[in-house]
Amino acid sequence: MTAESTYRLGHSRFSTSTEGLQRILEGAYEKKARPLCQCSRQEPAMYIAKVGTEYVLNPHSPSKSLISLS
Repeated sequence: MTAESTYRLGHSRFSTSTEGLQRILEGAYEKKARPLCQCSRQEPAMYIAKVGTEYVLNPHSPSKSLISLS
């Protein structure tokens, strides 16, 4: 069993299974906000990429591989 990733945007927390995830990512994308991954104490900043009509989280710059949220 794999633990689900949790992210933080300001005071809000969400996971890859959060209802309305695409709306959250779209809003952050438009503001150029970078969610912080709660996977470690360092809280690495994530990138949001728009792929077609969907938004996906990416731990690297937009030119690197993407994390599928499907």
